[in-house]
Amino acid sequence: MGHPPLHTRTRPRLVATVCGLVGLTLTCGVLTPGAQATPGTSTTSTASTAPTSAEPRATTPLARAKAEQDAAAKARATKQPVPVPESTTETDTVTALPDGTMSLKRTIEPVRTKKTGTWVDLDATLNASADGRVRPVSTTDDLVLGGGGDNTLASITSNGRTLALTWPTALPKPILDGAGALYPNVLPDVDLQVTAAKQGGFAHSLIVKTPEAARHPKLAALKLGVTTTGVALAKNGNGSLVAKSTDGAPVFVAPSPQMWDSRTTPPSPESTEQTATRSATTQTAPQGGAAPAGVPQGEPASDAHHPGVHARTADLATTVDAKSLTLEADTGMLTAPDTVFPVYIDPTWGRWAETWGWAQSAYPTKPGRENTKYQPGVGYQR
Repeated sequence: MGHPPLHTRTRPRLVATVCGLVGLTLTCGVLTPGAQATPGTSTTSTASTAPTSAEPRATTPLARAKAEQDAAAKARATKQPVPVPESTTETDTVTALPDGTMSLKRTIEPVRTKKTGTWVDLDATLNASADGRVRPVSTTDDLVLGGGGDNTLASITSNGRTLALTWPTALPKPILDGAGALYPNVLPDVDLQVTAAKQGGFAHSLIVKTPEAARHPKLAALKLGVTTTGVALAKNGNGSLVAKSTDGAPVFVAPSPQMWDSRTTPPSPESTEQTATRSATTQTAPQGGAAPAGVPQGEPASDAHHPGVHARTADLATTVDAKSLTLEADTGMLTAPDTVFPVYIDPTWGRWAETWGWAQSAYPTKPGRENTKYQPGVGYQR
């Protein structure tokens, strides 16, 4: 695999640890980006690796091979692990071990990005910028949020391609808290929560706090402005949204927009029947006064990011054209007498990527990645 060793010697083993998965022992000469290896026996590496802040100048495959062999020699001589910063990538770090093996630590998603030639850890913490906009500390894609005073909502840029959203009116100055920006009272008793993701995506959630707020006519059909560069926004048949490049490849995606209430107990049978006639897409927890066997007690309640275990949820209808995105809330759910407030209305945007998926028996027609319950597992499936 990769390039041959610079001089003849017994090839070291590469011990690879994939975060969240399983350790593998791989046999190779040197580690180079894009190289393939054949898994061997299972093992565990005790080495700890961490990327250096600045990337060394040696970035060619030959230079990386030389750096790895030099690190291997130093590790054997000092009997200490020696990092190989030349082999650091968004997902990988490499360390030479005293026993002659090379340890590769690989994450499923990027955990660092390069800024002005320096590797920095991803950090979605939001800060106000000098231009009045709001930006995360470091994300894989360029994310910019509105700083208030105009209708700028958010924009995401990946490899020169941009998707930008605007609010129908000027937004207030946001209250920043970690990765979240809260724009208060964008409608009477309705807040807008925008949350940055480390990979550069963002979620924008309307927090409808009272039944009176739920009756505001703008919630029935909220029209956001859309501006794109290098992509075109479209709607998929399953209700999800996608911004595709000129060659048809997806660049930014959003699962089917959802809304949910703050219910913390199962609904009554009467409520379930009313809900079924009100909206075919609305989902409720099983009937009964107590949680079914296998349902953990004390689960988190609904918030702006996820519905609680007993929350009523519904899909949002969407309409897309070249310059706008309209979100149509389930007004039946908003005005139902048994709806528990606050109600959250939540589209989430991110860069297209290969993802893990799952299926749940309780949601036979909904892809796992679009299920807001986020509870894959065995046994009872809610």
